[in-house]
Amino acid sequence: DPNIVYRLDREYPDAEFNALFDAAQARLGLDREAMYGAFAEAFLRSALRTFPRFLDDAAGVRDLLRRQPAIHSSFAAGLRDPADRRRVVDKFVTVSDADDLIVDYRSANRMCGLYHALAHVCAAHYGERISVTTEHCAAKLGSE
Repeated sequence: DPNIVYRLDREYPDAEFNALFDAAQARLGLDREAMYGAFAEAFLRSALRTFPRFLDDAAGVRDLLRRQPAIHSSFAAGLRDPADRRRVVDKFVTVSDADDLIVDYRSANRMCGLYHALAHVCAAHYGERISVTTEHCAAKLGSE
């Protein structure tokens, strides 16, 4: 429906997000990896306009990714339904040591590739390069 307006103060089912993402991919004629990159670029442009402090306050991409679960959770705070809030908060957890930043991405939408693309465009924003590896991803395990 072209009249739907998506809002940050609502939680949308993963199936709805995936259907919208797939429709955009088909409309743009992109393969999956190119779509992840296009979405990540568009997201960064939007975030820089809408929420520049999240990016300005981070010392670099590692700092931003370390803060990302808290940022994500801050949006969940506006959701009315406690179950919706919990689903959003539970999507990301980070663990950091001297050498690695480990992100436990638990989203049921299985968009590990999108997370990788977002990490890379954010790194480019800071003039940095980042290496992202995936130990387990539901998408790679045949869950799609």
